[in-house]
Amino acid sequence: MLAMFLTKSSFAANRAVTLIGFSLGGVVSFNCMKILKRLNDYTDPKAGKVLNDVQIWAGAYVLDLNKDYNEVFEKSVYCTVVNGHLNNLYSEMDYALKYGFPRLFKGQKAVGLYPIFEDIKEEDKEACKLATNYDFTAEAPGHSCYGPNCNDFLHKVKDAF
Repeated sequence: MLAMFLTKSSFAANRAVTLIGFSLGGVVSFNCMKILKRLNDYTDPKAGKVLNDVQIWAGAYVLDLNKDYNEVFEKSVYCTVVNGHLNNLYSEMDYALKYGFPRLFKGQKAVGLYPIFEDIKEEDKEACKLATNYDFTAEAPGHSCYGPNCNDFLHKVKDAF
């Protein structure tokens, strides 16, 4: 599920978008940032001013398919089109991502299980967007706990609305 909100902002004719990507919506959010980054770099600089905040909740996305640092760094560079906050809400007890996800994607770990972009090298940090990671293991012991508790989660995330 992917939710988009229009908020008042100085971006794109006083409109900016906030993405909340839950589970597979996290994949959509990362791909959206990738496309906007490419558009911003090669076609239209306004594309880099559309996104205000992006929140990934229990994301079913893999940052390092090939277990390579450059792959993670490249994906953190895509996130530079986020003008506000990039938030990752994860739960180490999310059994759907912990046990079901690796059955479909052998040897891969979804971002909904751990903090992201924490291993970015110090010399690379200026070129990328780092995420604020929120550990919701206690509040969301399962994949289906995010929906019923979304209002509580939004209040716990800094500047979520």
